[in-house]
Amino acid sequence: MAKERDLTFDALKIFAIFLVLWGHCILHLTSREAADDALFRVIYSFHMPLFMTMAGYFSASALGMTFRDLLAAKGRQLILPSVVVGSVYILDGLAFGELSDGVRSFIGMPWFLKCTFLCFVLYYLCGRVFRSPVVAALAGVAVSLAIGRFNFMWMYPCFLFGVLVRNNIRWIKENAGMLALLSGLLFGAMLLYWDAGFWITRDKAAAIRSLPDTTLLRGWLYWFSYKITIGFAGTVFFISLFEYLSERLSPTPLGRRVCGWGRQTLGIYLYLLASAAVVSPVFTGKRISTLPAAGAWALRYTGGFALAALIISAIREVLAYGTLWGLALPEPLRISGAQMPFFGFIMFGVFSAGYQ
Repeated sequence: MAKERDLTFDALKIFAIFLVLWGHCILHLTSREAADDALFRVIYSFHMPLFMTMAGYFSASALGMTFRDLLAAKGRQLILPSVVVGSVYILDGLAFGELSDGVRSFIGMPWFLKCTFLCFVLYYLCGRVFRSPVVAALAGVAVSLAIGRFNFMWMYPCFLFGVLVRNNIRWIKENAGMLALLSGLLFGAMLLYWDAGFWITRDKAAAIRSLPDTTLLRGWLYWFSYKITIGFAGTVFFISLFEYLSERLSPTPLGRRVCGWGRQTLGIYLYLLASAAVVSPVFTGKRISTLPAAGAWALRYTGGFALAALIISAIREVLAYGTLWGLALPEPLRISGAQMPFFGFIMFGVFSAGYQ
């Protein structure tokens, strides 16, 4: 029998997805600096720590896999969608003659998927190498501090926090009301000092190089510890609040349906692409300033993407299976490697080079 879904965490995920979309709309579709917007600062104080905490919460099955199975499973789940989503930025760069920007975005975006993959890998390796969970956690945090890409040093402690939440979920459910009250007070108090200055990046390497002068290092430690603490406080507040409400409210059929949308975590990146890569240029005026131009660009963008997908998928089908749209070809040319997903990306690269 299929395991029953945890509606509380499904509701938390759809709540976090909504906040990500709202935050990106503020980031891309308003003229003011996003960090000057109070609502944006509130959302970005906890929503990514909440996401990564939930990833850690559901990581129990990872330790039961072999390392090869883990890489294969999480590669399909996280890296492959990351490559697919990132390829849109390359198309955007090709369309506007900014290929180098597209490649940089392809490497860096979507950062959260790459970061989650690294979290699973590091968590697995530390769990295998060290018998003590405490030593494994400390070793993992030490390694994460040395990795500067994909917000990893900020997100890995949140992933471990999710493991801690999973191991103590019964206690959290039993004390949800008190936890919500205490964490809510801490979260609210920290928000009073959560200003745009936290969006100024602190260079850890520069702080270390400046030793024995500790001024920069103390500034970096304060910046980093405040971000971690406010993220934990907001995460505990909303987890305990949702657990508290779930014990007192009966879900309606509509509520169950909405909570079910939280299962489609990866689908969020389609909406983020719409705001960041498609809608944003229209509203910012950097590339498009009139409604007809926006409509023409949108048609060209979606039409070009659909045409490229149609051609590449047709060629893959012919070479991999000897059919075209399900119809058998009389003398098919078969290449077994064409069945692999990355064959499509190789073809995409060839077509991009030809277009350029």
